[in-house]
Amino acid sequence: MPRLRVHYAQASQLVDEYDSQMSKGGLLVRGDAPAGLALFDAVELEIGAAFAPLDRAPVVVAGQVVQMIAGVGVAVVFDPAPLAGAVAAARTGAPPRGGLAEVEPPPRGGAAEMEPARAGAEKAAKIQQALHGNRDDRARILRDTNRLLHPYVLRNPQLGLDEVLAIAKMSTMSPEILGQIAAEPDWAQRPDIAIALVRNPKTPTPAAVRLLDHVSAADIRQLAKDTRTRPAVQQAARKKLFGPG
Repeated sequence: MPRLRVHYAQASQLVDEYDSQMSKGGLLVRGDAPAGLALFDAVELEIGAAFAPLDRAPVVVAGQVVQMIAGVGVAVVFDPAPLAGAVAAARTGAPPRGGLAEVEPPPRGGAAEMEPARAGAEKAAKIQQALHGNRDDRARILRDTNRLLHPYVLRNPQLGLDEVLAIAKMSTMSPEILGQIAAEPDWAQRPDIAIALVRNPKTPTPAAVRLLDHVSAADIRQLAKDTRTRPAVQQAARKKLFGPG
């Protein structure tokens, strides 16, 4: 399993990144990604420091890659609980141990470089919520203005069919996420989800036409005569009722 390493020269650095990133369940590991590393790969995250107790025994946690930013770093989500003791010790302000010349220097650029890192960590935390969070977490992510987060909700194993139906009805969703729902047979073949997608103006038209195969006869008749139906969908519905003539 690939291992990403982070080393802190000062206790204040660890505390700052824990408060701004790790406590939210993520960390942007700055630097080039290891060769072959891919999005959503499982990784080990090793966190060490020049002060106790991390100078003697770095903390190693299991994580998952949720974002790769060229020229910036790799965003990883993980459970920060194993770091609690080390962070508590760092808050006491214990002086660094070992030669500072032998450890990594602090990030260059100060606060200017920390902002992308914090933004990356916040996004990583939201992706973690989308992938593994509860119903409230999923609803919160779907309300987020960053639409790039929305498709991660569909990968959450706890996602219920009622939630999929609700998403299918939302005209605020992007065509991409509606297209993903339409492409999943377990969802698209359910008449209630199929008709919700067909009626949603954001659903890509080719997908909406294909979904007519899973819509009830009563809904087909309604689509065929409803002037609010998209022309291509209405025409396809009429063909199902009356044939190609």
